[in-house]
Amino acid sequence: MEFTQQQYKVSYTITGGLIRSGASGEFETDNKEVIKYAASVRITMTNIYETYNEETQCDDTLESSLIFKINANSNVEAGNLTKKLRELFKFGGKLQVEADFPRYHIKPHKKVTL
Repeated sequence: MEFTQQQYKVSYTITGGLIRSGASGEFETDNKEVIKYAASVRITMTNIYETYNEETQCDDTLESSLIFKINANSNVEAGNLTKKLRELFKFGGKLQVEADFPRYHIKPHKKVTL
């Protein structure tokens, strides 16, 4: 996807999360259509916060989660990126990602900077 006009940018700073690699592969749908997917790395991040609940008169713990998927050119590249990200976060590093607001019906444009 390429922007034809961009009047705002959304930048995410990732400071940790659950990181996992995924190998490329394929699967067959019920209609016998073969769907191929690329190797990738997924980062699942969760922010946990408390908010006061007026009705129950106590603090409730809430969470907000976000998943970033970064496609890789090969299974080995996905594994190497997973290792680099774990090392980055282990020592307090941050990952800047320019993307869009989460939308689940299209693939968002992502620019990843390590």
